[in-house]
Amino acid sequence: MKPGFAGAAFPSYVMGYVASVLLTLLAFYFAYENKYPLHIIVPTLLSLGGVQALAQLQFFFHLGQEPKPRWNLLVFGFMTLIVMILIGGTLWIMFTLNERVMPI
Repeated sequence: MKPGFAGAAFPSYVMGYVASVLLTLLAFYFAYENKYPLHIIVPTLLSLGGVQALAQLQFFFHLGQEPKPRWNLLVFGFMTLIVMILIGGTLWIMFTLNERVMPI
């Protein structure tokens, strides 16, 4: 083990773990119970997923707490852009596949 493991970082990990578990349970509740209409459940689940992603970036990856956070944030932003381009391109290809398939 590293000598500084039980220091200042450990409470951050515990808080991140508890927050992640609570957000996951809350999302599971909304998805499982079917008490709300679909137009409320979908944005709620997307919001909970976004909050959980931000919590994990803050508590586990310590984004913004490094000596030079600007470079790490820049790299993270570029990675997010590339992932969004990949996801958007994949969805665009899947949704327009009927128009681009050769006729028989």
